[in-house]
Amino acid sequence: MAARKLTTREAIQKVLAEDGAKMKVKDIIEAAVPLTALGGKTPGQTIYSVLYGEAKKPTSIFKRTGKGEFRLDKRAVEKAEKVAAESKPSKPKVETTDPSEQPG
Repeated sequence: MAARKLTTREAIQKVLAEDGAKMKVKDIIEAAVPLTALGGKTPGQTIYSVLYGEAKKPTSIFKRTGKGEFRLDKRAVEKAEKVAAESKPSKPKVETTDPSEQPG
């Protein structure tokens, strides 16, 4: 069975996490494109757009370190994972009633 293709954001995160240091956009694109299912004419442009768009957000896990360079903000990743874990809904209790136990 083939491995699941990652979303663009997941692919960028994986590439930056594996490298562990700041990387140039060109290198991020080269490493991330094969991990995604991007099939258009310009998958690199899609990765570029996601990377720059995400980095503008105050809670982003991608931090711009210089012109054309980014790194993964590990503290932001840990915080995002903690928030996601806390916001997972717990399974509701389902009460089942056996018809033979009904009064009647």
